[in-house]
Amino acid sequence: MLRFKRNKILELAMEWGILQMLSTIVEKRKNNVHTVFQTMKSLFTGFIYRLRIYKFPLCGFKEHIATDYRDLRRCTRASYMKAKKIMEDFYFRIRKIKRIKITIDGTFIGVWGKTYEHASKMYSGNKKDRGKAGYTIVTCFDTTNKLPMSFEVPIIHELHGCLPLIKKVISWEKEGLIAVDTIILDALYLNKKILDILSGHRFIIRAPARKWLVRFIPQTSAKGYKEIELWGHKVTLHWKPSKDRDEKYMLLITNCNYHDIWRVYGHNKQMIENYHDDLKNELGIRNLPSRKFYPIVVYFTIIILIYMLARALLLGMNMNRISCGRILVIINHVTSLKDAIVALKGAGTKLSKTAESILARG
Repeated sequence: MLRFKRNKILELAMEWGILQMLSTIVEKRKNNVHTVFQTMKSLFTGFIYRLRIYKFPLCGFKEHIATDYRDLRRCTRASYMKAKKIMEDFYFRIRKIKRIKITIDGTFIGVWGKTYEHASKMYSGNKKDRGKAGYTIVTCFDTTNKLPMSFEVPIIHELHGCLPLIKKVISWEKEGLIAVDTIILDALYLNKKILDILSGHRFIIRAPARKWLVRFIPQTSAKGYKEIELWGHKVTLHWKPSKDRDEKYMLLITNCNYHDIWRVYGHNKQMIENYHDDLKNELGIRNLPSRKFYPIVVYFTIIILIYMLARALLLGMNMNRISCGRILVIINHVTSLKDAIVALKGAGTKLSKTAESILARG
């Protein structure tokens, strides 16, 4: 039976060489006794044990927190690119299903300080972060395996993050690493350039209810679909009544023939929202403790790697439907797989047949 320990995720990081690879992203002077490997290990331990990274005190460890910040401040663009490459390669090592659905969406990340080099400074409109300054991170998420694949920090607009992510996904498909079933995008990404790139793939794009699109809808029909030509591409426009006061219709533009197109879009869109929620509220990235851009995105990459390690545990247990934030908390407080399943059941999680059979065997 799989046994849990408080540092199970740290053990996996060591086993798969994540810490060893991360220790190469920061260059240190030769006379420094404290190695970058020790820095990465203490950071990982702090993240896992405290969960909220901007509050963890490292006084219980040999390394002092000031050392970690000093090492992170040395991160450059090369450090960021190396860390992101480690994350992208790790995805292909742990994902189980090759034919996948992909969702791309952005989320706001708040930062401390007033330095915003190499990315556009943005202000959040969300209730929890309203008026806060920070960055928008555009993430590419595999909603089949429930794993992040990559991310971009847009320079001017979210479109500047979405385009390279789509191109990267298509290049991975050409290399035979993945088989893309459907690409799902939010309304912000309805753009001729994006539609041109996606023309050879199945896609679903939420569309804003603008007048130039609403004019295609027959006034006699409250819900339905119609084939239209958009920027030289034949697509299907789906519509249904909207609950938003400012918009009469909710619109989808697609070249897929799903019978339940609205459920497919809503289900996959909710997946990436849950992912962002886990990162912000369970792993504590609502505020990132740095004043420099590259340390921020390296920090962000490390947190995503911890999320991926937790998700790898769930994939191995056939319990991948469970929130990673919840499983991290439970793993830190149980000693066996049975204890974890009992805790999840007590938390109201619907268990898989595999989990139920383990519980029945005692």
